[in-house]
Amino acid sequence: MSARPGAAAPAATAHGESDESAEEVSAADGDDEALEPAERVKPKLVSPAMVAAAESFINLPMGSERYATVGGKRYVFVLEQHYHPPGYVGGPTGYHKGVTMYELR
Repeated sequence: MSARPGAAAPAATAHGESDESAEEVSAADGDDEALEPAERVKPKLVSPAMVAAAESFINLPMGSERYATVGGKRYVFVLEQHYHPPGYVGGPTGYHKGVTMYELR
């Protein structure tokens, strides 16, 4: 079961950067009671609270999905393979495990 729309490009990750202030985070294990359409969160919109939530899920198995509310908005966090080209600043380069965030609507 997945809330992902089609094939996703690398997105907000546990190693992203942001200059926004900290926000409230609450997490829920397992599946949400109802899946809703989702949109991938753009890296420039990632707050420190979102990064903290993603980091809390990074050790889960690939393909895992977790739901959390960050700053009053609902998100699904999905463990997926990510890629950053050589020379990328702000995270690992090459293929690696990452957390993609989708905002639930």
